[in-house]
Amino acid sequence: EERSHLTTMGSLLWGLRRELPCWVCVVGLSLVRGQEPNPPVWPASVTVYSPSSTIISKKRTTQFSRERQAYLFQPGEYDGVDVAVSYYTSVYGLGRTPDETAFVGGGKQVHCEEESYEYNVGALNTFWRSAENFATDADFEWWPGARGMLWATSQGSPLRRLHVKGDLFLYQYVPGDSQAGYASGGFLADSVVDGKVSFGSQQQYFTASSTLRQGWDAGQWNLVFYDATPRPDESCDADAAVVVVDDTPVSTGETPRPAFTKPYIIFDDGKYYLKVSSSEEVDFADVKVVANSTDLSTTTTSKYLVLSPGIYETTVLVVVDDDGSVLLGLGLATIRGTLDVRAADATIAGVLIEAAAGQQEGGALVSWSGPRGLFADGFLRLGRFSSKEEEVSTATMLAVESAGFVGDDVWIWRADHDAQGQVANKESPCETGLLVTAAEVSFFGLFVEHCLQTQVDWRGDRGFVAFFQSEFAYDSTADFDEPSYLVADDVSSHRAYGVGAYAYFRDAEVNVSAAIRAPKAAFFTAPFSVYLDGQGAISHVLNTRGRAVGPYYDSRVHHLCGDDLVDVVGNPPKNNTTNSRKKKKNKKSNDDDDEGPPRGPHLRDLAIALGVVAASGFLTAICLMRRHAGLMANDDWYRPPPPAPGSVLDGNYEMSNALLDAEHQRQRHDRPASPPFVYSRFGFGDFDYDIH
Repeated sequence: EERSHLTTMGSLLWGLRRELPCWVCVVGLSLVRGQEPNPPVWPASVTVYSPSSTIISKKRTTQFSRERQAYLFQPGEYDGVDVAVSYYTSVYGLGRTPDETAFVGGGKQVHCEEESYEYNVGALNTFWRSAENFATDADFEWWPGARGMLWATSQGSPLRRLHVKGDLFLYQYVPGDSQAGYASGGFLADSVVDGKVSFGSQQQYFTASSTLRQGWDAGQWNLVFYDATPRPDESCDADAAVVVVDDTPVSTGETPRPAFTKPYIIFDDGKYYLKVSSSEEVDFADVKVVANSTDLSTTTTSKYLVLSPGIYETTVLVVVDDDGSVLLGLGLATIRGTLDVRAADATIAGVLIEAAAGQQEGGALVSWSGPRGLFADGFLRLGRFSSKEEEVSTATMLAVESAGFVGDDVWIWRADHDAQGQVANKESPCETGLLVTAAEVSFFGLFVEHCLQTQVDWRGDRGFVAFFQSEFAYDSTADFDEPSYLVADDVSSHRAYGVGAYAYFRDAEVNVSAAIRAPKAAFFTAPFSVYLDGQGAISHVLNTRGRAVGPYYDSRVHHLCGDDLVDVVGNPPKNNTTNSRKKKKNKKSNDDDDEGPPRGPHLRDLAIALGVVAASGFLTAICLMRRHAGLMANDDWYRPPPPAPGSVLDGNYEMSNALLDAEHQRQRHDRPASPPFVYSRFGFGDFDYDIH
């Protein structure tokens, strides 16, 4: 009976099922509607609460745990809630609007603390969690003067559809430390914050389609706002940028970020519905809830699929046939295997996709060929995520071949550390993070890290990126010289805002010619490069423009702003106000406009250093040379000491400012109780310094 309802493609695949191994899964086939229970039978990894429930705190999960969990809160008010969100954990309100599910009575409520109280790790490993679709009046005082909701995370930890009735803190300060914990986020969208948003020590952050009623403060190198109210003030100088995106990704003038992005679940009058668009709610009688990997590998399903929290082992998962197919993951539902999306207008959201054990010969971990797809909160990773895992590899992490594709918070990560420790010697290799070959592809919040060649290889026309953060591979070899962000020479147009490439060349002296390479047809706003730590340097930001950053140069961070971008690729002349940026007064640019290697240490500075040696002794000279390079923390000038085996730093050097010596700072300052100290591009100071 079911087979009679399959489409032509579905019939062919059905016939092939008997010949294919059980690890080939096909979803998105049209079956008889209305056959699923509503309410669904949720597995143990899903906890559903009503306002009369006793909220029981679950145990914390670890970074490479196999546990996944989701908390679903039915509409109503919840008083006295304390939900600490850890790895692979998501909290969802089930109302049609955030205010229908309200946490009241103050206190901590839904929150996330940084995973390490060592400030130079802080939230840098606080990944893979989310909070969505509720209102909160949290007012816990996390440190003196900091009351509100705390969400101290890095990549892969989105906040969506929230109404925060107080302040929102996106970093954490531990009283007694000389500065706030490092953080490398992040994504906030479709939300209202009645108070102030404090970015604090966040290296970068993307905020989309949100109202920040009391504005925002702090932040480090790259804050990008898309459709934010009230409109933030833009700024750009060599050290930091605040980018406001008002443009559109294609020439049609349509709003680039869809008004409706990620699907969500609604509970009403005892039944569940899947909100799939601004105007459509699907009864769960037509939604297949998959409870475990056995279900996924043996069932064909309707076009609406919800993956319960869990790990789904499947070598190939193919989404085909039904236009408008939706696959929604809860609690970072994890698909171990390749994903092939062929349906038009498909939506994949809330999933973590990782390569299965064994070699992936060529190809991509995720291939998207169906037109007009939406990939929201899509996280890809490559590594050994159990103690006995075999090595994995893939040529490309995400290959986009579909025109009109939209990515909304996508993080692509080749692990720099995994369950077996530090990743080195090109283990778990991938060549390219993102490969785009289609036209009119857009990303809103894109993070790509540690692939062995280019992080982004963009070959399609009329591409659009609002916010990009990347890191080169830590285990790059000395002969490596590829850009992080590459736009092909024959691309007709490309627009990108707030594009950053960071370098920590841990294992070799690596010198990259340019962080970004692009043709004349491309347009960039506030591109930049960052030297995090290690050896080597990035010679230029964009093509041959921009100062070098590295251990022997004056700069650790360098942005191209305003006039610096005139006549670079497709940027407009200086009298075009579209790209105007506020710059520091009397700040003279000394960018290297010529081709060739960057400058070495200045002879004048070396002479000064030698004079100091004669006058003050060898130790004084060393200190001044360190100060000139901005590297005061380490005994070998530019490399931190290796971490002790098994320590919180072992195998993890994802640190934005690892060269700052906290002990030196503690000798200069009494440990403060208030206000918190935050590392800024200007040095140490209290957290309300002005960067805009």
